[in-house]
Amino acid sequence: MQSCLQRQQQRLQTKHLAAAHHHSRRMFGCRAAAPASEVESIQGIRPEIQQAIAAAVSNCVTETNLPLPNKRVGKVRDTYELDDKLVIVTTDRQSAFDRLLASIPFKGQVLNQTAAWWFANTRHIIDNAVLDVPD
Repeated sequence: MQSCLQRQQQRLQTKHLAAAHHHSRRMFGCRAAAPASEVESIQGIRPEIQQAIAAAVSNCVTETNLPLPNKRVGKVRDTYELDDKLVIVTTDRQSAFDRLLASIPFKGQVLNQTAAWWFANTRHIIDNAVLDVPD
């Protein structure tokens, strides 16, 4: 199996445009993956937390189907427009480069609680439109 760099170099050679190894690596953004022995594992997670995450994998919120009108699906949030209000549901979707990559347990909950904390703790600086943040 050829690496990303090897495929790109082969294409360049075919077109008689071969560049130096270090230059082509930088030009095409290819990076070799770290060997498995160099990848660090996360240490110190309590067993009950690991069990909760494992149990939640099958319960990730990846889409919503609320009986509300005007649904818009974003990369992470689903938004429903109700007259003069918005209902925003933060999901567990993980995306990059406009592609859905995976679902991460509790991701939506953490994002929602983080945003709620900031809205509450900056309200004295500037008003915001948050009406409620249900659990």
